[in-house]
Amino acid sequence: MKSDNLDITVCILSYNRPDYIVEALKSVCSQSIKPKEIRIYDNDSDDIVRNSIIKYLELGVKWIPAEFPSNNPRKNFRSAVKNISTKYVVMLHDDDKFCDDFLEIQVSFLEKNYEISAVSCNGYTVNKAGDRTGSLVLNKFNEFQMYHFKNSVEIAMVYASDSCIPFSPIVYRTEHLLKVDFREGYGKVCDAVLLCDLADFGNIALNGKPLYECRVHDNQDSTYFEPVLMQMLED
Repeated sequence: MKSDNLDITVCILSYNRPDYIVEALKSVCSQSIKPKEIRIYDNDSDDIVRNSIIKYLELGVKWIPAEFPSNNPRKNFRSAVKNISTKYVVMLHDDDKFCDDFLEIQVSFLEKNYEISAVSCNGYTVNKAGDRTGSLVLNKFNEFQMYHFKNSVEIAMVYASDSCIPFSPIVYRTEHLLKVDFREGYGKVCDAVLLCDLADFGNIALNGKPLYECRVHDNQDSTYFEPVLMQMLED
C-alpha cells in the first residue's frame, strides 16, 4: 500500500439511494492509493441518505447539498465542477463502484500522457443486489488495449455505432474540464457532447480493462436515447 494520496478529488453524485451510496463510498475508501479529497454532491435527497454515511462524514468526506435542488443529475454534475483544486477529478454516480486499483491505474496513465484530457474505462455490469452479471459494459473492446479518440467526430461515432464511452468512471484533467460548458440542451447525449468539447483540448482515452462496476437497474437515465438526440449528436 502506497502512503501518498493522489492529486484527485472523487465526487459522488447522489440522489436518494442510501444503500447504493454506501457501497460507492466503500469502493472509494478501499482504493490502493487514496484520493486527496472525497465529496458528496447531493441533489436534495431525503435525510436517510446523509444519515447512512455519517461515519464517512466524520472521517472527512465532505457533504455538499445542491445550490438549486432539482432532480436533474446534469445540474448536479455542473455544480460539482466548481471549486475543484486538485489536478484531476472524477464524478462517480452513486449507484456505481470502483474496483480497488481504479484510481491508481487511471491517474498513473494521465500522469504519463499529457495529451489526454480525460480517460474512461470498461466496467463489469452488476445487478441491483451488486452481483456481477457476467457481462461487461463494453463487450466489443479489448481489455488489454487503450483506445484514443482524437477529435469530436471519433467520439460521436462511438455513440452512433450503438456503443458509448462510460461516463461515471471518467477521470478528467481539471484544467481542461473547467474550460468547457455542460450543454444541457442536448439532453441525455450532453455527456457525449461534453467529451466532444473536451477533445478540443486533448485526446479522450478509454481503457479497455474493466475497472469499475456499473449497476443495471430500473429507471436509469441512460438506457434509451431518442433518435432526435442521437441525430443532434451526429450533426
